[in-house]
Amino acid sequence: MSLTAESAEDAEGVLLKVLGAKIREQRCEMKKVALGWVVAALLTGCAQAAVTPTPTPAVEDFTPAVSVSGKVVPARWANLSFQTAGRIVEVNVWLGDRVSAGQVLARLDDSDARAGVAQAEAALKVAQAQLESAKAPPRPEQIAAAEAAVAAAQAGLKTAQANLEVARANLNKLLAGPSPRELEVARQQIEQAKAQLWGAQAARDAIKGNPASTPGQSDTAEAAVAQAEVAVRITELQYEELKAGPRASDIAIARAQVQQAEGQVATAEAQVQQAQAQLALLKAGPPKEQIAAAEANVAQAQAALEAARAALAKTQLVAPFDGTVGTVFVHVGELATPGQPAIALGDVATLRVETTDLSEVDVVRVNVGSPATVTFDALPGATFSGKVTRIAPMSTPGQSGVNYVAVVELAQMDPRIAWGMTAFVDIPVSGE
Repeated sequence: MSLTAESAEDAEGVLLKVLGAKIREQRCEMKKVALGWVVAALLTGCAQAAVTPTPTPAVEDFTPAVSVSGKVVPARWANLSFQTAGRIVEVNVWLGDRVSAGQVLARLDDSDARAGVAQAEAALKVAQAQLESAKAPPRPEQIAAAEAAVAAAQAGLKTAQANLEVARANLNKLLAGPSPRELEVARQQIEQAKAQLWGAQAARDAIKGNPASTPGQSDTAEAAVAQAEVAVRITELQYEELKAGPRASDIAIARAQVQQAEGQVATAEAQVQQAQAQLALLKAGPPKEQIAAAEANVAQAQAALEAARAALAKTQLVAPFDGTVGTVFVHVGELATPGQPAIALGDVATLRVETTDLSEVDVVRVNVGSPATVTFDALPGATFSGKVTRIAPMSTPGQSGVNYVAVVELAQMDPRIAWGMTAFVDIPVSGE
């Protein structure tokens, strides 16, 4: 049956507490036995004093102590984990490797994150270019083009106004009817056409009466007469039409032409105003609102780029301080989960002992600054002196009850002491 890291750690803690309790019981029994031997020796000495005087053996003072278990940990250590999920593509360190702050320890697949950074950089460049364009003063050629647009619009307005005058004049003429002068001119045109007809008839008759004339000459003369007759008829119809006055359809057409011309004038006037406004804007420079909007777009693009770079940075597991790799929990190809320990890093140059089973009954008997004696199962016969430097203000619940963590700094270090070793701590306390 496999155990998880947490269950293994809990089992180890329970075992340490049980062993610590057994060792404390054995130490108490040893102290009781030693005390019993001392009392027995004193009683025996008193009983034999009358027979054979013997020297009284020296008895060392018995000092009560709190005996607890602990573990060796660096003064500074951390279980490092990725801040984002992803597939692990690099693990650059292994157990015992020395690393420096800022060094990349492991890396996730960052292809999507890099694409996001590139996209954000491009968006920022576009926003910056738009801001520069908004701030830039108008170029001379832009001013010249705007002035030309104004001149063209004004010329178009003049043309539209002239067309409107013509359309109105035509309508007014139709509404007024023919003038006496126009009627007289039309009548004279009839007389002229008749005179031409009479001349053509006389020429035809002369040709026909001449025996020397040819058939071709006769045909030509007949055609001239026919053409003159048509001309007379046309002038007569024109006179009759002019005399009758304008038709309703003609007046409607003329009115429509006036309305169309008026619409063209209105359009031309709007074009002039638009061109003049554009020229005025160019000469006045970019508006503050436009610059402010462009600046806001740049700020937004910069924020998006920073967010994309932060997302890219989260694909790397970086050492927060100088230290030694204690454990590597992950491998290349695995999927990393945010918050799941990946690498344990600690500054093993400074190790200390943290208690694991200091009960709530004993913690009140221990003070910061109290001396301590530390032994290790891994170093039989070796005893190290130390001092309590910190006591946790908050308890850590465990299977054997409520415990507190006390930190014991060793007075001297031994290169054989390693991170995670089991330690046993005796802390002298005042007698009760």
